[in-house]
Amino acid sequence: MRLLPTFLIALATLALGTLVVVQQVSGNLDFIFGSSAKKIGQVVYTIDPNTVKRIHIQNQDGTEAVLIKSGNAWKLSKPWHDDADARIVRSLIQFASRLQIEDVIARNDVADLADYGLKRSQIGVQLFDENGSSLCHFKIGRNTAWRGFDPSEKLEPGEQPSSFPTLIIHPNEKELSDHLYVCTDIADPNIRRVGIRTLFDGALRLFRGRQVFYNTPLLSSEITLKEKNSEIYLTRTAPDQTTPWRISKPFDLATNPESIAKLIQGLARMEADLVLDESALSLPEASPENIDFEVSLTYFMPDGQKSAPVTASFYPPENEQSRFVYAVVEDAGEKRPAVLRIPRTSDSPLGYLPKTVNELRSKTLTSLSVREIQGIDLSDDHGKSVQLSLEMDPHERAPRWHVVAGEYTGTEGLFQKQYMGPASEFQTSTLFESLFKDEIISFTNDATTEPSKYGLDQPIRRISVKLNQNQEVRYIIGEKQQPHYYARRADGGRPLQISKAAYDAGVKGQTHRELLILPPIDANGPFQGDLSLLGLDKPTISRIPYSNGQLEIHLSAQPLLHFYANRLDRDGNTTAHVVEIPADSISKMGLEAFRWRSNRLWNISRFDIKGLTIKRQDAPPLELEYNFYTQIWRATSEGKDVTSLLNPHKAEKLLKKLTDIQVQHWLGPQNQNANHRLATPTLELSLLVEEVNDDGERLGLTPQVLKLSQIVPNVPNKLYYGQTSQNPNYFLVDVATVRSLAVKLLEEE
Repeated sequence: MRLLPTFLIALATLALGTLVVVQQVSGNLDFIFGSSAKKIGQVVYTIDPNTVKRIHIQNQDGTEAVLIKSGNAWKLSKPWHDDADARIVRSLIQFASRLQIEDVIARNDVADLADYGLKRSQIGVQLFDENGSSLCHFKIGRNTAWRGFDPSEKLEPGEQPSSFPTLIIHPNEKELSDHLYVCTDIADPNIRRVGIRTLFDGALRLFRGRQVFYNTPLLSSEITLKEKNSEIYLTRTAPDQTTPWRISKPFDLATNPESIAKLIQGLARMEADLVLDESALSLPEASPENIDFEVSLTYFMPDGQKSAPVTASFYPPENEQSRFVYAVVEDAGEKRPAVLRIPRTSDSPLGYLPKTVNELRSKTLTSLSVREIQGIDLSDDHGKSVQLSLEMDPHERAPRWHVVAGEYTGTEGLFQKQYMGPASEFQTSTLFESLFKDEIISFTNDATTEPSKYGLDQPIRRISVKLNQNQEVRYIIGEKQQPHYYARRADGGRPLQISKAAYDAGVKGQTHRELLILPPIDANGPFQGDLSLLGLDKPTISRIPYSNGQLEIHLSAQPLLHFYANRLDRDGNTTAHVVEIPADSISKMGLEAFRWRSNRLWNISRFDIKGLTIKRQDAPPLELEYNFYTQIWRATSEGKDVTSLLNPHKAEKLLKKLTDIQVQHWLGPQNQNANHRLATPTLELSLLVEEVNDDGERLGLTPQVLKLSQIVPNVPNKLYYGQTSQNPNYFLVDVATVRSLAVKLLEEE
């Protein structure tokens, strides 16, 4: 009878020993008692997305896929040997690493897995690291009616959180398989805007790469655009965004940054709406005679070398109405085993891709940027000259633009300085706009041998731009009259500009499509504009066939000035590239010395001002005496001492403003309206300034008068005319400056 207790004790000891061994080997007792559930709010797997190197997929339709990471690229080895879509792969990895648990269901409580989408419609996913070890293995079931939230989402006060769908996840690992989990499908909208199950539709076709260029064109070093009759070759020397692209073929030209950005963006976004096997289509060989155009990219490599080219060849559309074309891609001489169907609508990348030299080349006069400039010399054919240079300002301790403006006079061409000093910020900015920012009208000619055709044999402007490292580029601008043609109906309709062909046809009494659409007289009566500007005040009268009868029309050929620019070669000769520039570009290249004067009105120190008389239209004159060292004021008005009424704080502010007046714009000495308005100024300030020579010797008191007047009387003015007694040039100042100078200094008695 004693054997039974002994046996039971031995059995219990064995059981406990077994549990200890299992605990030590497995780390838990799930093997015996079943796995414990993860908690709500946790994630099913803790995965570093960067460690994923291989993915196996078992799709609901029986399709299997194997994706392998090779370098920085994902490749499909099954069901195709092809590029994988990195965005879809990234979405799947992100999904697996963010399976946030919303609810837990015990496997034993599930009678039929089909009710949870885990039979025929299930999707199996397994991720591996570089050693082949499994990182996770799970099945994706159906969606549920619940919605989940992303706990890491950052919200502004009062902002509603984003909600996401939930679905069933069944882990395949033994330690997790005893439970089903309802998980939130948290999607990054930058890479995925559909539910995760959608990615597995269509026999996994979405996992096949749809982008024409797998690697981003932002890392490219060379871009070649080829069509049947042209080839454009773009290069740059470094992959950073500050290194400019240049066109090296067919000409050596600077590029337009906006057009280059559009090209890069278009190539990056260019993708197929459908990827087909080569056997699905019978396309001819991608030889030059069969291809509409091709794009080749060469990339910067991490070791500093350049990659072999990746070339996309585009077949011509079946007809002009076709909404897509087919393309094939070759990488380092190896053809991708796929045909890409590329949309060609106007809003698709293929539709707006810039592909011509004139679309890609720089559209500014000089194709330079301000940061490259150290100086500019500007002159005309009458001897006027402006020399602009970047110099260190000792007061501001920073570089700023200084100018020497004047004129070459006499038979010996002696240079007479008319202004030397800090350059007007307004005029400098205006010149820079014309040279480095404003777009040209057109690229007139890239092979001209006749400078006289564009007035370049007698230039009206010569421009020398001094660059860093003592380099210099020179330009000339010419002007030439070109005929413009106009027509209108004889009954008084609105005139239109027409082509030379339409004008010639009209003069001969022949019809032309441009003449047939001339607008008739409207309900407002005959056209009331100035016809002399178009030469239609003295027109050529003609009749053309029109609707079983004749239409009488008026025609004119009016010569108008056009302006052309050309960059000279090293020897100072004209080159082949001629561009037309806007007429207002010439006005921005002002050569009059007054335009270049500093925005600072005058150089007067506060301690040099000994007296001030203020004359306003609405008040008697106020005379002020001031001693800078004692800071004592004395005020007189109409012969009376009004010092006791003077507000010294306002007077101090006035004095400070007087010594720091900024001119908005210089007008020169010939402005008739300014002369008329300043004859009766709104405000006049007379300063007594003590003059001191370079040795510090006092030379006496000199009166200096500042006159200010409204541009338009009796209405609010944003700007005022101004002039000083020491300078014949008129100028404009803003209304805020005038108000600060017109401040009332006397308190009420």
